[in-house]
Amino acid sequence: MTSYDMRAGLHRIDRIPEGKYVLLETRVPDGYQGAEPILITVDQTENIVRYEVENRRNTEEKTAFGRVRIRKTDADDKSLKLSDAWFEAVCVQTGERTVFVTGEDGIALSPELPIGYLKNGAWSMYEYEVQEILAPPGYGHSGETVSVVFDREKENLIQLYEVSIENKKTKVQLSKLDIATGEELPGASLELKTIDGTIIDSWISGKTPHFVEGTLAAGETYILTEISAPDGYETAEAIRFTVPKDGSFIKIEMTDRRKTPERPVYGSFTTTFLPVIY
Repeated sequence: MTSYDMRAGLHRIDRIPEGKYVLLETRVPDGYQGAEPILITVDQTENIVRYEVENRRNTEEKTAFGRVRIRKTDADDKSLKLSDAWFEAVCVQTGERTVFVTGEDGIALSPELPIGYLKNGAWSMYEYEVQEILAPPGYGHSGETVSVVFDREKENLIQLYEVSIENKKTKVQLSKLDIATGEELPGASLELKTIDGTIIDSWISGKTPHFVEGTLAAGETYILTEISAPDGYETAEAIRFTVPKDGSFIKIEMTDRRKTPERPVYGSFTTTFLPVIY
């Protein structure tokens, strides 16, 4: 058997024994896909049989990137920028999750996110769902989901997708009431604590409700405790309540009832009559 190269990229093999053979590509040129094996049958005819091996170029794949920038402000005061708001961007197609947070300037800027990929000359775009996963201290969660799809026409740039999201402060109204009249009851000493006993606020009840705004964490549970009741009233049991996750305004009412008047206690006595001498 004789094997040798010829012109124009041809290779010739002479005097191959009769039989079946498999032509395999053992080394693939850079940038090309490997060829499929070819079954070759050699017989005793004198005809020269020509086989061609073709390689396809690798499919061009290209990835471009973008970033999401979120501006976080107070719902009632747009000039108030909110830090420590955490966001998560989830790629719908791949499930990849990316977390980022607002700074002192109220801006959260994501890392570079793949906007999709170019295959066979066509872009397949990714969609991202962006949600707030942790609200700033003293604020409710926005509950908003932002769908982000970048512009396929700008694949040569690091694209920037901008969005503004607002948060409302948590607000709780705390009332101390007379159970009989339903009116505000002055003179009670009250404390508001976390579950682990940390005191958040303390005050003496008056003729109007007490408000706690922008202090309590959304979704957390707190305990309202009466330290001492007004004169003539019984001390109420502590109340547990949870701040809504969206920071919605809530009212908490603690009632006191008047103490039952004590009945007078009468003692026994003995009367002794003495004779009178005139």
